[in-house]
Amino acid sequence: MKQDINEKYYLNDRYRSADLLNGYFFHGIQCIAPEDVKEAGTQLVYVSEIHSSDSAKDDMTVIRGHDLLHKIIHGANYFIFSLEDQNYLDPSMVLRSLEYTVREYMKQRHEIQKMHDRKKDLKSDEYLSRFSVEDLLKPVAVVVIFFGDGEWKGARTLHELLDWTDIPEEWKELFMDYRMHLIEVQKIENLELFHSDLKLLFGFLQSKNNKEKLKGFLNENHDELSEVPQDLFMVMTSMSNTRQLRELQKEQKNQEKGWKVNMCKAFDEMLEDSRNDGLRIGIEKGEERINKLNFLLITENRLDDLKRAVQDKEFQNMLLKTYAI
Repeated sequence: MKQDINEKYYLNDRYRSADLLNGYFFHGIQCIAPEDVKEAGTQLVYVSEIHSSDSAKDDMTVIRGHDLLHKIIHGANYFIFSLEDQNYLDPSMVLRSLEYTVREYMKQRHEIQKMHDRKKDLKSDEYLSRFSVEDLLKPVAVVVIFFGDGEWKGARTLHELLDWTDIPEEWKELFMDYRMHLIEVQKIENLELFHSDLKLLFGFLQSKNNKEKLKGFLNENHDELSEVPQDLFMVMTSMSNTRQLRELQKEQKNQEKGWKVNMCKAFDEMLEDSRNDGLRIGIEKGEERINKLNFLLITENRLDDLKRAVQDKEFQNMLLKTYAI
């Protein structure tokens, strides 16, 4: 829950929203300026979900909200941009994305209908539908960003979620498809397309589980990591859940809002722990090989060779190769 709050707080920023759209969808071209990003009002989306139980009184309707909802101004028009962040695989996410999209359009239609109710300006069929042939809706883009370590293995389109058993291929055109906009952080190849600190966040998430990648990330971004904004530090800490960053977070607990933190020392400690873990694993594997060799020598009653192997490393290595250990 705390991680989810940190992510929402971090992502709800017009500079980062503009940078995400420009970097990922427009390939680094600065099509959207931060000043084009505006708040879109209420973020509630009413979703009818019935959770069945043995008792009818336990059934309930769930009310969900967008993780982020902005208006993106372009000329005299605008579109609605909704960003949904995911840390785990939801195989039905394509349905949620479709539902959010439709609900946003339905919300717009409802506002137009209320306007006509006030004006009382419609007649005939338009009066019945409370919607004019001249009424238009603003485009809606729902984007899912996946922060998980693994690959997104769920459906990306509605068709991928449907059971096509015994349905002829040529019949598929009868059923409308829907493609979900999905950003997989682990698969972003060119981080240079991003100009905000999203570049730091994505680079960190791509390298946090690999010692060599983490070392390269630290070297390439040393200056930026020496002065990390509070909200970025909080989301990096909650997403990685590493001891060094949690300890650094405790040290900064009493700082005023808006502080910046030097993360370089924490990253150095993470690398040192990784090196120590590698050394420990190497020692353990070496001990396992020697123990296996000793067991085989004892089993074959080669006690003289065992005594010699303890004192003569070259002879011991020869035996390891002989036994293919």
